[in-house]
Amino acid sequence: MAPTPQLSPPLSSQRFEAVEAHVRHLVDMGALPHAEFLAARDGEVLHGFHAGAARADGRALEKGAIYRIASMTKAVTAVLFLMLVEEGRVALDDPIASVLPELADLPVYAGGAFPPFATRPAVRQPTMFDLLTHTAGFTYGFQQHSPVDQAYWKAGVDNFRASITREGMLTALAGLPLLHDPGTHFTYSVATDLIGLIAERLTDRPLEEVFGERIFARLGMSDTGFALRAEQRDRLTDAWAMHPRQGRYVYDKAEDSLWSSPKRFPSGGGGLLSTVADYHRFCRMLLGRGTLDGERLLRAETVERMTRNHLPGGSSMGAMSVSKFAGPPYYGTGQGLGIAVSLPGAMEPWPGGSFHWSGLFSSWYSVTPESGLILIFMTQIIPLVEDPLIADVHRILQA
Repeated sequence: MAPTPQLSPPLSSQRFEAVEAHVRHLVDMGALPHAEFLAARDGEVLHGFHAGAARADGRALEKGAIYRIASMTKAVTAVLFLMLVEEGRVALDDPIASVLPELADLPVYAGGAFPPFATRPAVRQPTMFDLLTHTAGFTYGFQQHSPVDQAYWKAGVDNFRASITREGMLTALAGLPLLHDPGTHFTYSVATDLIGLIAERLTDRPLEEVFGERIFARLGMSDTGFALRAEQRDRLTDAWAMHPRQGRYVYDKAEDSLWSSPKRFPSGGGGLLSTVADYHRFCRMLLGRGTLDGERLLRAETVERMTRNHLPGGSSMGAMSVSKFAGPPYYGTGQGLGIAVSLPGAMEPWPGGSFHWSGLFSSWYSVTPESGLILIFMTQIIPLVEDPLIADVHRILQA
């Protein structure tokens, strides 16, 4: 039997108490509306707490609250896709047009401030691997780093307040160029939404059904899904936004949330609701190299491949990005298959050797296989405040 991973340096209760004090201070000063935190190893909870108000009416946040996990959805979608790879239904080097012919022969942006843009032929067309590593050339409208980003936003491609359909998203993307040639840059994007659409076509079933049957039911993630059930409505928190001049306001009210009814487009890149307890079970499955409580979702070698950096030449997001995540803060972060990974020696905002990601509403998770440590943090506020907070938490734990 392999020895139990040891935390290095050993984590004391005082360090977790310092994390709790720091987060409670952020809640008290109004930087966060609320927070829930979990630290665990080998299924054992090392520390957990919740603080603040779940809703604008002042009701206290309680354990079991339901959160919009946004891009923490991406790892779930990647797991489902890799299950289909293991079954031989699709290969990582397949062109995306083999399943989504609407996106065949995409050109590359060559200039212009507004559509129709100047374009040129792509050196090659994007593959499934490119989607999973965010190197396909798609982008996100909210990043607002290029005219193509702005065209995405205007088309409602990644605006969850827009009532876009599956067909509408594909039509919009077919009419817009790639930002760059596939494989040449890292650009955070709607790629995982496309992975979700591909999974739907490969299984001939809606994504929510496949998630429910193949992942959530098997892992005991009973509170995770794309829309609230009636019995869950009292547990959803409000989501806030911070205005630079007017301060904090409710962005998505729990009583009439956008997540109160099924969406026309279930976003594999950012549409799920979940709880700390449910997402902990998902992280435990990944830490367990594809298995949890006797349920194996992926082979161990697939999880190992998923959580390894696949950017060319061992590069980083910071070095390869031409948009968000460019520059020194992300020189220590690589990209696995649908999940971010910390490169050797990385310290901030993520510890070296971990895999992780965060969500639009400032929630995040990290898993460090060497130590067995799982950290999950939930709150609901935009714009993202997670990078300094993540660094603060890890700095306290490593002090």
